[in-house]
Amino acid sequence: MPQQLLKNIFGTDFSEYQGDQEGFLARFLAHKFSLANLYAVFDYIAGLEHPFPHPFDKTKEIIIPGCAIIGDRKAADAAVFLAHTHGNEPVGLSAFLLALALSGAGLLKGKIYAVIGNIEAARRYWEVFRDNPEAPVYKRSFFRTVSASDEPDEAKDLNRLPPKWSELAVNNLQEFYDKILDSEHYIIRRALKILTLALRPEVKLFFDVHSSRQSPDGLRIINVSQTQMKMLEEGKFGHILKGVPEDLRIFPAGLLETLGIEEPQITVKMLVEIARGENIIPIIGIECGHHENLQDTMPRSAWFANALLYNLGLSEVMPKNYEKDAGEFYKYHVIGRKGIGYLSGQIVSGDVIYPVKPLAEEKPPYYASGQIIAWKLGKAELIDIGREPDVKKLEEVGKTVQEIYSVYQFKEMEKMQKGQVAMIGVPSGNKFTMPEDAILLFPTKSSALYGKKPGMWPVVVDSVKNPANAKFSYVIKDVEKIILK
Repeated sequence: MPQQLLKNIFGTDFSEYQGDQEGFLARFLAHKFSLANLYAVFDYIAGLEHPFPHPFDKTKEIIIPGCAIIGDRKAADAAVFLAHTHGNEPVGLSAFLLALALSGAGLLKGKIYAVIGNIEAARRYWEVFRDNPEAPVYKRSFFRTVSASDEPDEAKDLNRLPPKWSELAVNNLQEFYDKILDSEHYIIRRALKILTLALRPEVKLFFDVHSSRQSPDGLRIINVSQTQMKMLEEGKFGHILKGVPEDLRIFPAGLLETLGIEEPQITVKMLVEIARGENIIPIIGIECGHHENLQDTMPRSAWFANALLYNLGLSEVMPKNYEKDAGEFYKYHVIGRKGIGYLSGQIVSGDVIYPVKPLAEEKPPYYASGQIIAWKLGKAELIDIGREPDVKKLEEVGKTVQEIYSVYQFKEMEKMQKGQVAMIGVPSGNKFTMPEDAILLFPTKSSALYGKKPGMWPVVVDSVKNPANAKFSYVIKDVEKIILK
C-alpha cells in the first residue's frame, strides 16, 4: 500500500532511487504538493492502528488508531512524528510522506512512528475537503479542535491540556496512566496514547509539526522548552538542527513556559518532556507557515524533518546546503502576553477599540479589513471603504479629516516602533501607542475572520470586565544570535 500511495502522488517508484540520495531529494522537493496529496496520506494513516505494550502492565496493550510504523519494525532507533495536533493543520502529513518515500527508496535507517494527533478534528476537516475540494479555507478551519458543546475546554485541544495532568505525571506516572485510560474525554485519552509512543525506549526524537492561520506567510518558528533550549545551547542536542531550512531558525525563547503561566495549560510536547524525566530526548516543534500555502509549507516541513533524521543517523539523505551550515539561529526573547493596558493611551467607556495602521503605509492593502478610521480633532469615525479601496471616497474623506488609518490585522513577527499608533478607540479618537520597540507574536486577531473568542478585536470596552487586560499581543523585546554546534 505505501508504494502504491507514493506512486499515486508522485507518479514515481521511489525504489528506483536506492543509493541515489541527491536524486531522491530533488524528486521529492520538486513535486507540486496539494491538499489532495495530504488527504491521501491522512486516509492511509487514519485507517491503521497498532497495539503497544502498556508501560507499567506488560499483560495489557494500548491500541493506537491513526498510527503507522514506517521503516524496519526491528530497527533499534525510532522517531515520533506528530501531525494534526490541531485538525486544521495538515502540513505535518508531509513529514509522514517524506518518511514513506525514504523507506520506499531504502534510505530510511530507523523507523518512524507517524501518529495523527487530534484524529477526530482532523477527520472532520478532511470530510469537508472530500465533500467539496473547492470550498474556501474557512469552511475547514473551524475544525482546529473537537467542537463538542458538552466537552470542557480542557478536553478539546492537545496543546491546551490542564496542568493537573502534568503534576500527576511528575508525581506518579503509573497512576497518571490508570486515571487517563479511564477518562471520559477523548482528547485526554489521545494525549496518553501519543505519550505511550514517546516513552518507548527506542525513541530518540519527538517532532511536532504545526502551521498558522495568518495569511499570506503564517508563522515560522521553532518551539522548544527552556530545558530543550539549554540542551541545544550546551551542545548536547545542537547537532540535531544542522541543515534545517534557513528561513526556519527562530526560537521564541520562553514561549511555552509563558503560555503555561499566563494561560494555565501544557502542550503535548511539555507532557512528553515531563513524563520522560531524566531520560530526555530532543522534543522539537515547528510552525512552518500558513495552513494551506502548501507549496511553501510542505517542502519546508519535509526538509526540516529530513534534517532531523539525517542528524540522528536515521536518513541517508543529506539536507541541502548541509556542509555550508554555520549553525546560526536566533533567540527572540518573549516577555509575555500584553493587554491593551501595555500600550500608552486612555481607555474610555463607550469606545470600541481597533488595531490600526496609517493607510498610506499599508501597500498593498493585503491585510485591509475594508474599513478605515477617520481621525479629526481627537474624534474618530469608522467608515466602510471596501477591500478594494474606493479612491474617490478616500479622497473625499481625506479633505475633511486630519488622519486616516486602516483597521488592520497585525502580522506575526511584525516589528513595532516606540510611539507607533497601534490601536484607536472609536468614537473618542483616543490613540494607543507602543511604549517601546518590540516584535509582535500571536497578536490579537479579527473576530470577523477567526471567530468570536476571547482576545479577538474589536474590543467593546463596556462589554469587557477588564478592558486593560484585553489581549493586544505577546511581545518580543530582545533578539540574540546564537551558534548551535
